[in-house]
Amino acid sequence: MIESNFDILAGLTRATHGATPVQTCYLSLSSGERERVIVPNTLADNGLRWYVRAFEQERNRFSDFVLTRLAPGYGGGVE
Repeated sequence: MIESNFDILAGLTRATHGATPVQTCYLSLSSGERERVIVPNTLADNGLRWYVRAFEQERNRFSDFVLTRLAPGYGGGVE
């Protein structure tokens, strides 16, 4: 994992424990790059990649996000 992803992982860990919404920019292979508001629920490592399972407010569903596709320096908690 590259250094900037540790910052993302730390922020998502805090948001998971606090059930805090997070504003981020995510690069999806199917729909491209766009801002999203997610509420992280679970972090997982499959040995190759880190993932976050989060509730995506706009789509009103849980989705899995690859950490390396989240923008470094994301906005953090949503006010």
